[in-house]
Amino acid sequence: MSFLGIQLTNPERAPQIAAELEAAFPYLMISASADHTNRMQDFATMQAMFGTLIALTLIVGGIVMMDERHDDERL
Repeated sequence: MSFLGIQLTNPERAPQIAAELEAAFPYLMISASADHTNRMQDFATMQAMFGTLIALTLIVGGIVMMDERHDDERL
């Protein structure tokens, strides 16, 4: 995967130029740099949520294991 930046002299024509490039090169994905910035924030949020979920899973798992161990000692 590679990224190629194109700076336009007239940014208002960006959608038109993107459509022309996609028509000429259908295997390319054309998007504005602002779209990538928004996606990066989504990835950061998703990574934080997964990290929190993993931490919560470890804490709950540890408590359950300690409780099981405590029950075994009482028998």
